[in-house]
Amino acid sequence: MPLRNIRMRATGKLFLALMLTAAMGACGESSPPSSKQEAAPPVENSLAQLQKQADSGDAEAQNNLGLAYGIGQGVPKDWAKAVEWYQKAAAQGHANAQNNLGLMHYNGAGVPKDWAKAVEWYQKAAAQGLADAQFNLGRVYYFGEGVPKDAAKAVEWYLKAAAQGNASAQVGLGVMYSKGDGVPKDAAKAVEWYQKAAAQGLADAQHNLGVMYANGKGVPKDSAKAVEWYQKAAAQGYVFAQHNLGVAYHNGEGVPKDAAKAVEWYQKAAAQGFADAQHNLGVMYANGQALSRYLLHAGSFRIFEEADRLKAALVLLGLEVNIQTVTVNNKDTWHHVHIGPYKTLTELDAVQARLRENRIETVVLKVKD
Repeated sequence: MPLRNIRMRATGKLFLALMLTAAMGACGESSPPSSKQEAAPPVENSLAQLQKQADSGDAEAQNNLGLAYGIGQGVPKDWAKAVEWYQKAAAQGHANAQNNLGLMHYNGAGVPKDWAKAVEWYQKAAAQGLADAQFNLGRVYYFGEGVPKDAAKAVEWYLKAAAQGNASAQVGLGVMYSKGDGVPKDAAKAVEWYQKAAAQGLADAQHNLGVMYANGKGVPKDSAKAVEWYQKAAAQGYVFAQHNLGVAYHNGEGVPKDAAKAVEWYQKAAAQGFADAQHNLGVMYANGQALSRYLLHAGSFRIFEEADRLKAALVLLGLEVNIQTVTVNNKDTWHHVHIGPYKTLTELDAVQARLRENRIETVVLKVKD
């Protein structure tokens, strides 16, 4: 049964969220219905002060009050009220509020979903040079949401946002150069944009950069570099990178071949519902490659009481400990103190680190179920 490896396919997708912006200039990847929201209003402004400033017509306070209602900070979450305050600030030409109002229309949060209205508000904010709005405008042109699909226009707006350091626009450009969508296909330029976004910590850019190294597109082929970038993205919970790390460990590409680590990464991706990882995990179970367990050998003693004392000390650390008694050649009896079992090397490493803090050295034993 073959493994499924999606590395090339991953570069062809945009994994980008719309950008919600705070008046103070902070930005993040989010949309109103998501749990990951943009920065809250400035801490130094209490809700009462913010309300007072907003009531007096301060556009920045109105936008920040909208954000507070949008994420439910200091007030009950209320998208309709968020929209109300964004509208007041947007009517005064506040670019961040215009962009945020566009997002509310895009997602149908507090207002009926209306992509055309979202585009209107993005355009107003983008015309003022707001990078997040420029990215959002590029994205709707890319997908044809509220406007006719137009890859060239998407590139135009991504370029404006990317020039201001917008990481999502940078990875968007990387995808477009990688595919030759709206621009001539150019793997080296794709890598250049992925690198800019990856340096800012954007997981999809880190993953796509890993894909480029894995396949030698725009850079010399380098499996070790690919793994390095997958690891950065996987550490952020990025499912494609978790799966690709599983493939790398399974095949020994850029890392020593390690079935246990492959299983560990497949499990993480599978837990997020990623079908290819679930399939590959099934393949490993079917082939008996996912059945290993690990024990930590803490010591061997001829006298049982000495082994039992060590066991008691380890149990006090909250560990599962067993004593295995073995007789060699019908005369020598040894009592082996084992900690575990553990199913993944990550668990094992954490326990070993804890034991080292207590000056207890152990040896890893791999056993089959």
